[in-house]
Amino acid sequence: MLSLLRINDPFRLIFPFLLLLLLWFPHTAPLQIEMRWLLVGEKITESAGLYRSVWENMMPLSAWVYEGIEAIVGRSFLTLKIIGLLLLFYQAAHFNLFLIQKDFFQERTYLPAFFYALLGSLYLDELTLTPPLMAMFFLLLVLSRVFLLADNSSDVALFKIGFYIGIATLFYLPSLFYLAWLMVGLSVFRTTTLRQYLLSLIGFLLPLLAILTYFYFTDRFFIFFQQTLFLHLKFKPFWYLSWQSIAFVVAIPLFWFLVCYLQVSLKGVFHNFQIYSQRMMLLWFLVGILVVAFTYEVGSFIFIFFVPILAFFFTHALLLIKKRWQAEIFFWIIALSSLTAYGLETYLPDFQTFIQKNKLLIQQPAPEKKSDKHLVIENKQVWVVGNDLSYYLKNKMATPYLNTDLTKNYFKNLNNYEIINKLYEDFNQNPPEVIIDLEGDAKRLLDKLPPIRKKYEQKDNIYFLKDN
Repeated sequence: MLSLLRINDPFRLIFPFLLLLLLWFPHTAPLQIEMRWLLVGEKITESAGLYRSVWENMMPLSAWVYEGIEAIVGRSFLTLKIIGLLLLFYQAAHFNLFLIQKDFFQERTYLPAFFYALLGSLYLDELTLTPPLMAMFFLLLVLSRVFLLADNSSDVALFKIGFYIGIATLFYLPSLFYLAWLMVGLSVFRTTTLRQYLLSLIGFLLPLLAILTYFYFTDRFFIFFQQTLFLHLKFKPFWYLSWQSIAFVVAIPLFWFLVCYLQVSLKGVFHNFQIYSQRMMLLWFLVGILVVAFTYEVGSFIFIFFVPILAFFFTHALLLIKKRWQAEIFFWIIALSSLTAYGLETYLPDFQTFIQKNKLLIQQPAPEKKSDKHLVIENKQVWVVGNDLSYYLKNKMATPYLNTDLTKNYFKNLNNYEIINKLYEDFNQNPPEVIIDLEGDAKRLLDKLPPIRKKYEQKDNIYFLKDN
């Protein structure tokens, strides 16, 4: 396999694509996080818009992509996975072709695309259309254009680089840290004037100012900050997987990154541009750690920010091995050991149960007793007070309150008249037929609204709207 990928032939990209398909097919089960994204698109499509009709920390460009998918194909988990697959393959191909174009390695090879496809599809929540994956599309444009500055430092190029980081930020907020990567890289590894720094900064701010202007004139300016930036700063991260399970699934690729980086640093002989590129890639890795530290929703999908760097150094290390048979063995050790977590997620039932307990997979509700109408929750307007979104699989979402942290923070002072009035209006405009109270907060809210509370009858932790 290694010898096939080392041939300079664009048709070798078929191997990364086949690898993606092979890894993609077993992972088609719906995920909790996919349900959240689809609900956001659904609510925006049918009502007043993002941050007003649905309370969620998602950045606007990602939300509007999900809105477009909802408008075209409806609530489709498969569509998310297919688009995610195609976007990941495009990124792998683009990344590889750019590396070939600029002669980053000692020889022209399609190993980076293979490793990009492998590392970008190891985990359940990577094999779908995630906001980080959409942001990475523009960050790869940033990566490629920064290295072109070695030959072309035009003002337009620097403006575009900042602009792409701004667009990536509007897909996934922690992407803004790559502006720091750009500024540090320009100051440490090349000569840059103050005017060029300012052009990059203006390019970064332009799309953000355009979005803020739009939200200002639609009376959502402060709500936008409350549901995005303040959520990241104020609340603890929401973990779709425990930190132990995330550490497990990324430990092997990161171990090989360390091995390959040390090999490249200690044994490699490179010209100036290759040394410059390696330093910029290492800086990218360090900024990726900042991105992970700032993120609100933590899952394996944020590993995508490290994929280009790992693919880069894996390839460098393999090409430094002179004997082809040794390189072939090392290639298969990296590839097969990296697939360990994938195999456990896909084929080991005990590990799948472990993941389910960590809020990643949607678990089908227990079989319902058809003899009791209260236990049949299908085709209803539902409000789930909690983070288990499986109840929405066969139902519609009522009320704007999707993000639990936002809801708890807003309704913590129920003695405020404006807050009570807001809750009353939401229940009158779009009353839930069923309220599933997983955390005990619904009772506290309903008790403050006696006219609303008397419309519901309670059975355990579920409230049913009475028949008129």
